[in-house]
Amino acid sequence: MTDPQLLPDLFGTGLPSRATLTATSLTPSSELSPEEHEEIGQALGRLRQSTTWWIGDWWVYGEHKYGARKEMVEADDWQGPGFLIPETEQAHQRTCASISGRCR
Repeated sequence: MTDPQLLPDLFGTGLPSRATLTATSLTPSSELSPEEHEEIGQALGRLRQSTTWWIGDWWVYGEHKYGARKEMVEADDWQGPGFLIPETEQAHQRTCASISGRCR
């Protein structure tokens, strides 16, 4: 079960002020205007694009610092996100390692 507490306002997206955002849901305010609805959609799109880079950077850091990241996420006792697919994340790692964060 996911903790239902509100997530922070990530990078000034305005999401929590316009909607209730938890780890597993987004509930827009009943007073949401069409413009606000569009703003939320744009903010979600920006966040979705960013998460691939963030996970790739996380993977690069861990592989460099600790090694054996694939074994970590495939272990029976792994408590992290279940969406991590080692082959996919290793592709993200290679991309992130080859393109500096300043150049993205």
